[in-house]
Amino acid sequence: MRIDSHVCFSSAHPPAHLKAILERNRFDGAILVIGALAPPAAIPGHILGMVLRGDAVNARTLDEYQKQPAFRGWSGTLARGIPVGMEELARRGIPFDVEMQPTHFPDLLRLAEALPGLRLAIDHLARPAYARGLTDEWARGMEAAARFPQVFCKISGLLTGIQI
Repeated sequence: MRIDSHVCFSSAHPPAHLKAILERNRFDGAILVIGALAPPAAIPGHILGMVLRGDAVNARTLDEYQKQPAFRGWSGTLARGIPVGMEELARRGIPFDVEMQPTHFPDLLRLAEALPGLRLAIDHLARPAYARGLTDEWARGMEAAARFPQVFCKISGLLTGIQI
C-alpha cells in the first residue's frame, strides 16, 4: 500500500482536491495533518487517517478525536521546547509527529529517553539545510535518535523548507 503520510490542506485546496492527485500518482490514500479543529463529520475515503496539529496536548481534545476511527496521532513542534502533555500521548499510545530542525535534537533525545513508550516520528528529516550541505549537527542528531527504537523518520516535505 502506498500512502502519502503528511498532507495539509487549506480552504483553497480542500481534501476533496487530493483524490485525483493521489490516483494520478498511484497512491492508495493519505494521512491528513489538521489544525486544532473540531473533528470532521465525514472523512472522504481517500483520507486514511488524521493527525492533529497543536502546541500543547489537551486531554479533552484527545477524547473527542479518539472517537474518530481515522485519528492516528498528534503533531507539534520542538521550537519552543518539549510541548506540554507528552506523557498523556505516551499513556494513550498516541504517536507524536515532531516538527523540528537540527538544533532541536537535544529536546528530542530528552523526550525519547524520558518516555520510551512514546512513538516519535521526525517530520521532514528534521529539515536539514540542504543548500549548505548536511551538517555534523544534523548527522550526529540523526545518529543519536536512531539509537531509540521508538523514533522514526518521515521523508516528507523535503523541498518545501529549503533555505538558500
